[in-house]
Amino acid sequence: MKKNIKLVIGIVIGLILLPTIAFGGTFVSSLIEGKSVDESVKILANQIDLLFGRMDVVENETAKIKQDTEAISQENNSIKEDIVIIQDNSKDLEVKNEQIDIKNQELEIKSIELSEKLIQNQLALEESQKNLLKEEACRKANELKFAPPETKVMGYTETSNMPINSKFAPNTTEDLLIYLKGYMNNYKETGSFYYLHNPDYNPTLAQEYIVILEERMSDYLIQKDMCY
Repeated sequence: MKKNIKLVIGIVIGLILLPTIAFGGTFVSSLIEGKSVDESVKILANQIDLLFGRMDVVENETAKIKQDTEAISQENNSIKEDIVIIQDNSKDLEVKNEQIDIKNQELEIKSIELSEKLIQNQLALEESQKNLLKEEACRKANELKFAPPETKVMGYTETSNMPINSKFAPNTTEDLLIYLKGYMNNYKETGSFYYLHNPDYNPTLAQEYIVILEERMSDYLIQKDMCY
């Protein structure tokens, strides 16, 4: 019986002494020094309980650290994935920005081309309008150059009041105006109804024609300048 108790105590002491050798057995030895076998067993049993309790705490802390490490690792992996996505999106954004820049450059070039084309068309239109105005001015100048037919009427017959057309009146506005002014000057100086021809213009009609021809001559000079 005593041998069995000693064996059990030896085994227990061996189990205790094994870790105590690793962790410094001096402290445990001091606890059981001078104690009886029963007291030593109790002391060692308490130390074993404390040791296993500490081991449980260490295991729990280790498990928690492992979980935290795995969580941090997963979070790091997620962050890395997010970084990759951001980098990809950034590259896509750079490509789109480059495409937008190219499109803006194309639009700017197109805008410049359209502006130049618009200016060319505007100049062409102005030139065309200028030519049309010039052609119209030349046409009017050519028309105004000649005296109107009604200014060739010298007078009217006494019986039937029919117009008497001049056979000697100049065709151009300028020449007819010069003739009629000469006629009126001669009429005012001499009172004669005849100037260079017989019969000649009626003084009243001659004065009316001078007003018409002077206005016509003024328009003719304006149109002539625009024509050339």
